[in-house]
Amino acid sequence: MTPAVLRELFLNVTTAESVRIDVVLRCEDFGGVARVVPAAAGEWGPADYAWPLTYASDAVLVQHSLRRCLRTKDRMTLRSGYARLARLAGPEAVWAMELEYVGSLELMDPVVRSSMQAGDTDVLLKWLD
Repeated sequence: MTPAVLRELFLNVTTAESVRIDVVLRCEDFGGVARVVPAAAGEWGPADYAWPLTYASDAVLVQHSLRRCLRTKDRMTLRSGYARLARLAGPEAVWAMELEYVGSLELMDPVVRSSMQAGDTDVLLKWLD
């Protein structure tokens, strides 16, 4: 697929989330989704774009997109996003995001809190999909 086809497919309103995820992964061959579909990577892109963008290889884009999904995705789904962010940026980025989101250590996702207590990403990386 060409970058133009990937761009068109990603931006099409009828494209399923799973297809958008595949498009994000294929964009890596052309310099990443931010280069191929810059409108999708902006902070004002439609909410439907946010979760697929958590599959990008750009830690900043993944973090920004994941933050947009905190209130719309269930805990199990978020863990896979946290795992991708931890792989790209380290566990500290995940710990900070989760703590900021929930407001206290006691309310943190048990998997994230466990990772924080252990000081590593092993427990987070088990959630990679």
